[in-house]
Amino acid sequence: MEAPIKDGVVSSPYPPVELIQDETLYQHIQKRFLEHGDKPALVLIRATEFFEDKDVVLEWNPLTHMCGFVIPMIAFLTGAMVVPSTGGLSPKEFVEIVNKHQVFELESLRNGYGMSEAIGFICMTAPKTTGYRSVGYPVPMAEYKIIDNASGRTLGPLEVGEITFRAPHLMRGYYKRPDETAQVFDEQRWFRSGDAGYYDRTGQLYIVERLKDMIKCLDQQVAPAELEALLTQHPLVLEAAVVGIDHPEFGEAPTAFVVIEPSAKGLVSEDELVRLVSDQTAFHKNLHGGVVFVDIIPKTDTGKYIRRKLRQGHLDLLKKSCYQP
Repeated sequence: MEAPIKDGVVSSPYPPVELIQDETLYQHIQKRFLEHGDKPALVLIRATEFFEDKDVVLEWNPLTHMCGFVIPMIAFLTGAMVVPSTGGLSPKEFVEIVNKHQVFELESLRNGYGMSEAIGFICMTAPKTTGYRSVGYPVPMAEYKIIDNASGRTLGPLEVGEITFRAPHLMRGYYKRPDETAQVFDEQRWFRSGDAGYYDRTGQLYIVERLKDMIKCLDQQVAPAELEALLTQHPLVLEAAVVGIDHPEFGEAPTAFVVIEPSAKGLVSEDELVRLVSDQTAFHKNLHGGVVFVDIIPKTDTGKYIRRKLRQGHLDLLKKSCYQP
């Protein structure tokens, strides 16, 4: 499968609706949908292709979360079995539910990309495909492009920049917040996601990092997720979050906050983890800010790291250590 790419804009490879036998009826339905602004209804109808009636869908986001509300509704339309949860499942609970419902095929996994502003997904991997690096192709009637954050120039395949997209199911704006709305939409209604990513020559999208989380060390961009993946290779590291701390020499020094296995405290040194990263990365990606061992890493309700708390807490400690009464 390949997605249409024209002038750097990647469009959905899926048609908006399936053509039914009565072509006149099809045209009437399409006209009615478009006239009444019901493009999101077409998107929902087409989205059922990503699920089958034999599928088992584990819903582990809270129903108050957009992903926890929209995905089960689409799955219900196909007759799939939806297994609800209380949200915030641990890996252990996840494995227990998977074993209970006998969902073992790797092909049953779907990777996707979306946000609340898009009422769910913008991209999703095609059915019956494996692999977790890509988030797939644009969903029906959606399109995206990658732009250079500084100049606004549209980038080509394999070039990392900000992900922008358009879709009929995209929000109109933030309620009573016109200034914030103007910041995320351009004059052609392209939405600036705040995410860094790139696409390959078939149109599949790859996520790199949140732009605001990117670290600028020695004038080079560093993706925290890359360093976090290296740190968690260590068998005694449970979690790792990397942030940039202001530094007079490096600009922003990559600094790791690490949670160690409770039974292994004292068995892992800072130097060991610093070397683990430096042996596998370029100099500007090294942990120039060092390693901070913590008991927990603050997270949102959906499991995302709250990096600002780590950064601010570390700065507060540095200020206290430098205080001269």
